[in-house]
Amino acid sequence: MSSSNAEFQMVVGNGRFRGFNNLLQRENQKWWPLRPALTRILLWVFLLNGILALSLFLFPTLTDPNGNPVMDEDPLQMSSQLFAGLAAVGLAIGVIVALQDSIIEEVQLGTAAWILSKPVSRTAFVAAKLVANVVGLLFLMVLPSALAAYGLFWLYEPGAFTWLNFAGMMAVVTLHALFYLTLTLLMGTLTARRGILLAVTLGSLLGGGMVPIKALVQISPWQLQQVGLMILYDMPLDSLALTMIGATAVWCVVFFMTAVWRFERSEF
Repeated sequence: MSSSNAEFQMVVGNGRFRGFNNLLQRENQKWWPLRPALTRILLWVFLLNGILALSLFLFPTLTDPNGNPVMDEDPLQMSSQLFAGLAAVGLAIGVIVALQDSIIEEVQLGTAAWILSKPVSRTAFVAAKLVANVVGLLFLMVLPSALAAYGLFWLYEPGAFTWLNFAGMMAVVTLHALFYLTLTLLMGTLTARRGILLAVTLGSLLGGGMVPIKALVQISPWQLQQVGLMILYDMPLDSLALTMIGATAVWCVVFFMTAVWRFERSEF
């Protein structure tokens, strides 16, 4: 008997979340070995803050041959918009890539069927993936990058943005990433083809902003970046912005619940 097999057999009991703790521990092992965790932190800090540092401290010093500044915009405003855009798109792509094989590959390889032959529930299987990836997103991707970015803004102009407003913007950016995390999880239960999963998730992320239907945009995350900037700039949120935030949160819950419902009815 293998150690993994013994570990799963130790879980007994009934309920929708039977075996959740062991499954969560298994999923966490994909995020939290020291070297991969540090690599992820450094990668995301560099990706999201490298260009931010250049736009704050280098680009404003550049001039054309006539001695005129290359940048016409206020460096602080341009850099904050750049960071919000990079964070929104970058983190969403990051979670899509991280989860694209989370269910599809395990089903195809028979890993899911083997795990579910143990005393664990299908709800716990999906929930463990959600929780582990949300925690990984928050502590390895969002938090280190946000702290580094706020530090850069502070170095450029102390007090330019309050920490509360900056945290509010990052909360909205994180909600945007959670939408795509749960959507990717859902698509993994609906299709066995990675191409379809990526077409739906990346299509929404990269093409959703071009949808001309205002009513659809209002209940989607496609303009959340602008909502985040409104919070950063201490602007009041109108009903449209609040609707976008609320609708996106609801979609996250709906996607997860639908993923659980679909996975419970899947045959391997």
